[in-house]
Amino acid sequence: MFSIKKMALGVSIFITLGGTVFISSATGVIAAEESQPWDELYPQASSTTPVHDDRVARIEIKKIPNDKTEQQTVLACTANHLGSGLWITAKHCLTSTEEKREIIQSDGDRATIKKVHFAEEGVDLAILETDNPAISSDFFTLPEENPNSSDVLTLIGFAAVHSYASEAQVSVTEGVQDNYVLWQKYKQSFKTVSVTDSRTCSGDSGGAVYSRNKIVGIHSAGPLNKECEGKQGSVMLHTAIFPSREWIERIIHHLDKDLEHSNGKNIAPFSSMSSTNLSLSM
Repeated sequence: MFSIKKMALGVSIFITLGGTVFISSATGVIAAEESQPWDELYPQASSTTPVHDDRVARIEIKKIPNDKTEQQTVLACTANHLGSGLWITAKHCLTSTEEKREIIQSDGDRATIKKVHFAEEGVDLAILETDNPAISSDFFTLPEENPNSSDVLTLIGFAAVHSYASEAQVSVTEGVQDNYVLWQKYKQSFKTVSVTDSRTCSGDSGGAVYSRNKIVGIHSAGPLNKECEGKQGSVMLHTAIFPSREWIERIIHHLDKDLEHSNGKNIAPFSSMSSTNLSLSM
């Protein structure tokens, strides 16, 4: 019989943004103050206020070790529903095609991820197709423009140590541009700071940055402090949705056609997701 073991994934690379040391891990990109030793970083959540939102879920990764004596369960990242079983997350959350991945909501509903679409190189976005489109009735819609400096947005994510989602209010400090992770360019990303002392932690990567029902960004990087305390003014990095909207709409259109062919009938339309084509700044 297999036993289940929850674990966090390890640290891999460094970047710097505005004087903060950021660290990329398979569970997400996390960060620490420069005075904190990098080998003392652990995935913890700073917010303990539950938010029940049917539009978000956790990505859970299950991998059978080579000796097949133990099954490891890794609580990885956050995913956000775009409708009819399509979810969007951060590309860096998905590290192996040989792992079994599932979408799990706070009420226990789950679906297996059957296909992954990766955005172009340097864009930290991925679209997930699941085998159960019915697990979530609510979904985010796509934006008509990029976020602007001083916009106040909401970030929601499933931190790795919690069984529920939590939120942080963030303010945009820099508009959409390219940022660098060592030699690797992170395209079409923007920076925010926390408006209150609620901020992101490991496991929140892939979480939606949104205004009302429009998802304007996906969380890519955020700070982690040793005591897991909140901090107002904490810097975070997110990947913008709008520059990749045409790519997302192509996936939606293709899925719509597949479902129409397999079901012999039309499916419910995606709200605000199939308007005129938009030029991409890629």
